[in-house]
Amino acid sequence: MKIRLFFEKSDEGRYISHLDLNRMFMRALKRAQIDVVYTQGFNPHPYLVFSPPLSLGYIGTREILDLSVEPDIDYDELVRRLRTALPNGIRPTDAAEPVKKLGDIAFARYHIDLLMRDEAAAGVCREGIKKLFSSKELVLTKRTKRGEAEVDVMPLIRSMKTGKRGNTVTLDCVLACSPSMSLNPELLLTAADDWVEGYEPQLVTVERRGFLDAEGKDFA
Repeated sequence: MKIRLFFEKSDEGRYISHLDLNRMFMRALKRAQIDVVYTQGFNPHPYLVFSPPLSLGYIGTREILDLSVEPDIDYDELVRRLRTALPNGIRPTDAAEPVKKLGDIAFARYHIDLLMRDEAAAGVCREGIKKLFSSKELVLTKRTKRGEAEVDVMPLIRSMKTGKRGNTVTLDCVLACSPSMSLNPELLLTAADDWVEGYEPQLVTVERRGFLDAEGKDFA
């Protein structure tokens, strides 16, 4: 039985690395008495496949774990058992049968809050960010598998909307998130720090809210 588990990664859970997340779920599945199918081969291990890694400190509200179990189990029962076996900050929300392959993920949706010192500073910062990311080209130094490279990141931004809530600047953006091309919002925040006048946030919160396929449809 193939299952797609959706879970939240927040509070102290957002400081758990991707590698530790994998180990933690393996232990939780054992505690919850859920029999996971193991891979075949010389070194068998539980078949667990996660959505693209989330940067340390970021919140994730719709993270994904694919697993196979035997015998079959009710989705709600799986979620209930895992909630009691996982630590604070990692919370399963629901489960379903996988529809698309995780390799079909093409984009990720992010919400970013930038807490400024006052409302006036937030207004100046928002206008600067809008101007920066409305340009036709934005070349930044991006880390790749072969080292650092100068990359025009604008083609990697599917959409970006800026807003303001009191003294907080908000960004809702859809960024490339696939093995062939991806864009970490940290790079955009670094660019804002370099080029946006008045960019001096007192607190930055980044939240990944889900994934989209190549056609821009919600991932399921």
